[in-house]
Amino acid sequence: MPNPDPSAEATNLQTLQASGFLLPPVLSTEDLRRALGLRSRSAVVRLHRQEGLPLAKLGRRYYVTRQAFQRWLDERAAPSSKAERPLRLDGRRIAVTDMSE
Repeated sequence: MPNPDPSAEATNLQTLQASGFLLPPVLSTEDLRRALGLRSRSAVVRLHRQEGLPLAKLGRRYYVTRQAFQRWLDERAAPSSKAERPLRLDGRRIAVTDMSE
């Protein structure tokens, strides 16, 4: 059996990550913007202020761990959660698709 090419495996992971199926361990506002389908990085910061998106500010940039982001999304998707209301940004509903299945 031939050994798999590590460079091909890395390229496949990068392709999956770029398509949104895999998220990096730490997400920037740009990563979050793409994952949530928002138009701007400032919209991500507004989600932090309006909906409690757990962001940490390092210097002039904001970051969140993948686990904290997933937990935040799960809290909003859980039927028994207090946060079962739709996710909103500036009064508009944001649709979040569960891609884990």
